[in-house]
Order: sequence, then structure tokens, then C-alpha cells
Amino acid sequence: MPLSISKNISQRFIFWLAIIIPSTLFVFFAAFIGYDARSTETALNEQADHILSFSKQSLASAMWQYNHEYVKDYIESLFLYRDIVFAQGTIESQIIKTKTRDGYKQIDFVRNFNANKFIIRKSPVEYKKDDVGSIIFVMNTGRVAQQVIRNSLAAGLLLLFVATIISLTMIILFRKNVMTPLVNLDNSARQIASGEFDTPIDISSQDEIGQLAKS
Repeated sequence: MPLSISKNISQRFIFWLAIIIPSTLFVFFAAFIGYDARSTETALNEQADHILSFSKQSLASAMWQYNHEYVKDYIESLFLYRDIVFAQGTIESQIIKTKTRDGYKQIDFVRNFNANKFIIRKSPVEYKKDDVGSIIFVMNTGRVAQQVIRNSLAAGLLLLFVATIISLTMIILFRKNVMTPLVNLDNSARQIASGEFDTPIDISSQDEIGQLAKS
């Protein structure tokens, strides 16, 4: 086998390797990003539902008793959750406490805002089946995007590392188990064709190349 043919086979092998492995890893990468984004957003929605349920239970008695201080303190405590950017508590139709996190004060969370970027929970508060007030809070989904970006970057670097290792391993194995035996067989065949009939040929391999050498 001429050296140019050997190089052509190696180039074609590397070419298809460069297409197949990145394409396969890209599919897994895209699936991972989608799954991670959905999982993180689902977890944030579940947290919002939990906060709402707990708030309704905690505020029911206080709102029924017109305990304004308790309602104010509770609204303040909601901002211990770093994703909450707005909260408001009302007793009957009276607003008792409204708070907006710094950096979001320009947004009107009551009347008009882009709901796609936030998670909003609003519900009346009942005490013995009577409406005694309401609670509303808004959570920013920006952390979801940031976490997805961080996870995607980490996953991308990991996949790049894995792809590099796999590609190098396959190239090394291909050269060792395919190209080198073929080149050696080609050299032996050329020497025999030139009249050197005592040229040794390696027939120890049990694969297709070994069968070809025996033939």
C-alpha cells in the first residue's frame, strides 16, 4: 500500500471521526441543557408553591386579628429567599406592607411587568373559610438562567475533554491495529514483488489483516 494511500485512509478516518463524535456529543449536550433548565425551573416553581402554602397558613390568624406588625414582619422575612424580588400583604382591601428588592424598584409588579422573566404567586388568605386578606410575591428566574449557563459551561468543557480523549484513543488504536499492519504488509509484498522471496510476512494476527497476510 503506497504511503499516499495510507495517508488518505487516515485522513478519511479522522474526517469521519471529527464529524461523528462531535455530532453525538452535541446531541447529548443539547439534551442535558434542556433537562437541566427544566429541572431547575421546576424546582423554583415548587419552592414558590411551598412558600405560598406556608404563607397562607402563617398569615391567616394574624390577618383575621388585624395584626399589622406580624404581616409586616412576615413580608420582610420573605426576602430571606434570594429569588424573591417583590412581596405584598393586604388585610381585606388595605395594603399593609409592600417591599421590592433593590434593583427592581422600577418594575410595577402589581399592574404591568414581563411575567416570562418572573414567577408570580398570588392568593387570598382564608381564616375559617372567610377571606381575611391576600398575599402576593414575585420570584426572579434569572438564577435559573445563570445556573443553566454555569452547568452548560461545565458540561461543555467535560464533553470536550471526553471527546478529545476518545478521538485520540481511537486514532492511536486505528494506527496501531490497522494502518501499521497494512503498511508493513504492503512493504513485504513490494519486496517479494521485486524478487526478495525470503521477505518475512507477519501472519500472527487473527483478524482480517492477518488473513490477508496469510493469503
